[in-house]
Amino acid sequence: MKYLAPGVAVIGRYEPEIFNAKTIGEHLLKLTEELKLESYEQGGWSGATWLDWEKGAEVREPYISMRYAGSQNDVAKWHHDNRSSSPGMYMVLWSNREQTEIKLPDGTILRADPGDVLLVSNDEVQHRTPIQVSNDRWFFRRFVQKPNELS
Repeated sequence: MKYLAPGVAVIGRYEPEIFNAKTIGEHLLKLTEELKLESYEQGGWSGATWLDWEKGAEVREPYISMRYAGSQNDVAKWHHDNRSSSPGMYMVLWSNREQTEIKLPDGTILRADPGDVLLVSNDEVQHRTPIQVSNDRWFFRRFVQKPNELS
């Protein structure tokens, strides 16, 4: 695990050979399970291309990112996911292009390298879809519990 800042760490890299929502979702879900990350809650975004509701994981195809980037939609604004109902939640985030932007409490903005798999504290930092994204940006998110090594 490589820490980028408090509440943000790179936990792996993933560069898919095939861009298919189900394949990407299953590979990244397997990576998180190999790291012993446990689901925080069931759920996900119902508009996702691939969704494992039981494990709180989803994949969004490029057209979804294009639709919301730069818009007035909530995903393009700085936010926490389900913060009021999910204290202590972490998220695993991945994108092959234009990584999700992370905003630290001091206002510093981080963007990891494309292909990095991130572990992000939903309580400690905010995030958003980048304002401008390419037409081939794939995105994965999974809600997980705080890893034991961070406790």
